[in-house]
Amino acid sequence: MFFLSRTTKFFSIVATIKPTHRYVLTFFITVGGCYSWMTLLHVPTTQAINQHQQNISHLKQQQRLFGSSQTACVQLERSVQDLQHSLQSHINVDASVEDATQQMMFFVVEQAREQNLLLNAFTLGEKKEMGWQTKTMADVDLTGSPEQIMIFLDTLTTTDYLIDINHMQLSRISQDECNVRCVLALTCPAKPIHSM
Repeated sequence: MFFLSRTTKFFSIVATIKPTHRYVLTFFITVGGCYSWMTLLHVPTTQAINQHQQNISHLKQQQRLFGSSQTACVQLERSVQDLQHSLQSHINVDASVEDATQQMMFFVVEQAREQNLLLNAFTLGEKKEMGWQTKTMADVDLTGSPEQIMIFLDTLTTTDYLIDINHMQLSRISQDECNVRCVLALTCPAKPIHSM
């Protein structure tokens, strides 16, 4: 009341009220103002701050998750590259095994031709992979003189190629001619020698 101008209507109304009623009215105005401040400003602001803090903690959690997923992606990318290199080396190894087997086939056919043997049949059988080597079985049916056949078989066993005679069946057709059926094991290293 001390701060009110004495010439206003409000002052004249307040001046006519009993002092206890003025104190009660002042108390209720103060409590009403505090309640209004709490409900209109403080509570919504606190709720908004709490919501923002929850959003910030959620974003930090997503950031940590994103960082760990980036690390996982980098590791996966490295493992994919390692698998690609491994697959490429296996493809190269398989291609080198096929090339070596084909060279040995041509060598067998060429030796039969050089010895003037009649090549009745030449078929590739099963392929066995055994650790450091791959064996391809080949069935060969030849006809020629016994001397030619012996020279042919001796050439196969003394060559630089790894050719083994697993099974052989020799039958005489006439006095000067024999038929030989044999199973050859064409052995190739399963891995390139320089990488062992």
